[in-house]
Amino acid sequence: HVYDTGTGRLKVTLGQEASNGQTGDAVGPLMERHTCAAWACAPRKKKKSASWSTVLAVGTAAGDVKAFDAQLGQLKWRAKGCIEGGVFALAHCPQHPGLLYASGASGQLVSLSMETGEVQDSFQASKHALTCLALSPDARHAYGGGATLGLWQLDGQQRVAKYTGHEGPAHVAVFAPGGAIAASASASDRHIALWSTAAAAEDQPHANGASPASVGGSAKKLKSKGVKGLQPALASVSMDQAVRSLDTCAV
Repeated sequence: HVYDTGTGRLKVTLGQEASNGQTGDAVGPLMERHTCAAWACAPRKKKKSASWSTVLAVGTAAGDVKAFDAQLGQLKWRAKGCIEGGVFALAHCPQHPGLLYASGASGQLVSLSMETGEVQDSFQASKHALTCLALSPDARHAYGGGATLGLWQLDGQQRVAKYTGHEGPAHVAVFAPGGAIAASASASDRHIALWSTAAAAEDQPHANGASPASVGGSAKKLKSKGVKGLQPALASVSMDQAVRSLDTCAV
């Protein structure tokens, strides 16, 4: 369901009947296990001028990615089997809206066309599952991973930084405005780690460092590895409860 956050009212139910009388999702949105979701935008069809519609992209345990029109609730497209073993994370950059990125159990990063859902490119980013994913504001880099996180240069399809220290898989990743800082959170250790991504994105060498400063709690042994050397996380913010979402990162 899609709700109006101002009034709390239900706006639309995903997968409802399309104008041709057929359901927008042949399988039925409630008959399969959805694993993740992300807001995105896609070009409107049959429009002479440039126009974009709000889309809710959804990943499934079967490895599919679906895109629903958030206004009509209808299925726009479905990319079947794009992530073997299941989709765990989706990411979209509003400043560069043409592509949607997906990751999951296979450790691959896959880019999909927001217009058709067709796979545009893919590469093996990790040997392990990627449980969280975020795109930099310029859409040149992807940040995410599991217990160990990475920063990947998308054009060159290579990792330019590595971040370690979470006790379990991180399920939340987000860039701060400007892209110089990224945050990650894991339910296993109940803290939010802040990482410097500016130097790694520019492929600059890193100097060795000690454990990071702590905000509101004890210091964590969180470190990042760039193309050369190690540096600590900027800070770790201790939380009383497990962190399951980071919608904004104003730091």
